Amino acid sequence: MTGQGSLQIPPDWVVGTNGAGDAFAAGYLFGLQEGWDTAECLRMASAAAAACLIDASPSAGLRSADECLELSLAFPLRDFPDHL
Repeated sequence: MTGQGSLQIPPDWVVGTNGAGDAFAAGYLFGLQEGWDTAECLRMASAAAAACLIDASPSAGLRSADECLELSLAFPLRDFPDHL
């Protein structure tokens, strides 16, 4: 099973969680559409979800795919448990 932890964005950046799950799903589906492997799809999904946390609305925090991927490079990932 392939898994990945979420991005460790600074806690003071988190304004709201509304829409983060939908953003995660959309990021993963975007990667699938682009023909990316599972790891890259998860990277995009985590980045889209993290971007969504930056605003209280469900979608105003989202950015372009490139900007989301830049966010994924700026912050480390949380550990993902091996047993899941």
